[in-house]
Parts: sequence; C-alpha cells; structure tokens
Amino acid sequence: MAASCRRKASTMILREADSFCDRDPPQTDSELSRRQKQSMHLISRIGSISHADLMGRSHPSVSDQILEETKAFLERVDLDESPYEESLVLTSKISALCNADRMQHL
Repeated sequence: MAASCRRKASTMILREADSFCDRDPPQTDSELSRRQKQSMHLISRIGSISHADLMGRSHPSVSDQILEETKAFLERVDLDESPYEESLVLTSKISALCNADRMQHL
C-alpha cells in the first residue's frame, strides 16, 4: 500500500509498519492476543493514511493540512488503543477540508 502513496504518506505507512514489526515477539497467549489486536489497529491506521493521501491528491491545495491532521491522529492514538473513533474524527476533518476547498473553486 505504501508504494501507491506519495512520499510523505508512504513514509508514515512504513514508520507504522516498522514500529509494529520492531516489537518483541509474543511469548504468551495473552501477548499473542494483544498483538493480534494491534495488527487490526495497524491495518486501520494504514487505511487512514492511505485515505488521507488519496484525498490530498484530489485536493492538492489542502494536501498539507490533510497530512498534518493524519500525523496528529497517529500521534494521538497508541497502537494498543482502538483507532476507530479517532479514525472517524479524522475522516470528518478531511471531508471538511476537502469540502471547503471544493467550495472555494466553485
């Protein structure tokens, strides 16, 4: 997925993947369960980055703002936390930025 994104988003995705892969391997069933939850959260985080990149491509005048919102999202939500609510907030912010950009070009 990182290969299909622009450089800044691709770097964010690779950083997320590296952070996940650099963790010690699980040693117990509970650690394995935790790691499986983290992997699902990672997928959501990467999807959010990819979505942000796509919207930034569609709206280049707000692309930097979109990436800043995405970066703030990644900093705000730990990999052990469910990112779903914050992901919805991020999607709403991105939509608002894109809609404002669209209205300026009418």
